[in-house]
Amino acid sequence: MDTHGSELTVSKGVPVPPPAVAAVSDPDAARAEPPVAGPIERPASEDALAVDSAEQPSPALQQLWFAATRREWASLAIVPVGDASAAAAVARQFARMALLHEGRAVPVLDGSELTLRQAASTAEVLSRDAKLCGRAVVVLGPLSTSLAGLSVAKAADAALLCVVLGRSRLDEARRTVEFVGADRFVGCVALKPEELK
Repeated sequence: MDTHGSELTVSKGVPVPPPAVAAVSDPDAARAEPPVAGPIERPASEDALAVDSAEQPSPALQQLWFAATRREWASLAIVPVGDASAAAAVARQFARMALLHEGRAVPVLDGSELTLRQAASTAEVLSRDAKLCGRAVVVLGPLSTSLAGLSVAKAADAALLCVVLGRSRLDEARRTVEFVGADRFVGCVALKPEELK
């Protein structure tokens, strides 16, 4: 499998390696424009899903993956507190873990800049991708700055709280858990600022 030159980019122009994206077996679904804030990136073929062993997630993120998958879920909302880039970093690692551990590509939706108008269609795309691929992940923006992602977080089977040590505020984390519902969370990941690079 050759992945040279097959980097994809998300709406903010940040390169995303192929393992962080999904392949769809339904060609019509791959051609359709998704009605969400950010694009759903998909490789041209499953050959683009090769994983370089140097790109293995850290042991801590591997442990988080296994802890999160103890509970059944097909759709997961990653909800950051304060720093949305933390959620994107975790989503990429989760997609990589799904590929390595389960042998399947996981769609990663960028819902970090959702508007209220886009929330319902994003929840529908998340549900559709979870059915097509077995799992799907959506990265939301902080609920403290916009509640547009709240309905998407509640529509997902599970949620993961994502905080950055020294940056995320405890009162915002508590409010986020209250908004979404404590029972919906499969866990919380606390990242150091240097881990966001």
